[in-house]
Amino acid sequence: MKIRKRRKKVGVPAVSSVFNDKMLFQTAKDLQSGRIPTERVRYSDDVMPGLRYVINQSGLVTLHCQYAVGDFRGMILLGSLNEDAENHISIAEGRKLAGVVQELANHGVDVQDGLHSRLIRELRKDGTSWRPK
Repeated sequence: MKIRKRRKKVGVPAVSSVFNDKMLFQTAKDLQSGRIPTERVRYSDDVMPGLRYVINQSGLVTLHCQYAVGDFRGMILLGSLNEDAENHISIAEGRKLAGVVQELANHGVDVQDGLHSRLIRELRKDGTSWRPK
C-alpha cells in the first residue's frame, strides 16, 4: 500500500483595499482645491460589491449601498466618513452594513420600504411636532 503525502493547502493571500480614509479625504481636498475639476467623485469599493463612496467638493465623504430587489435597483445612504458628521461610519462598518442590506435584498426585502413605513408611522404619531432623531 502506497501512502500519499498531502500537499499543503495554499491559502489565498488577503488583498488589501486601495480605499482608506486617507485616500478618500485626499480626493476631497483635491476637489476643494480645484485640482479635480468636478463637483463630485464616485468610487465603487473593491472589496464589497455595491458599496459606493461619494466624495463631494464640500469635503463630505459618504458611503452608499446599491442593492436590487427583483427588477428594482435602489441605493441607500449608510453614513459619512467625516468624524464630525452625526451619521459617522467607518469603511469596515460600511462594508458590513452593505452586506446586510444586500442579503436582505436577496431575500426580497427593500430596506427603503422599511424606512418609509417607519416615517409614516412616526408622522401619524407625532404630527407636526415630528423631528428627525
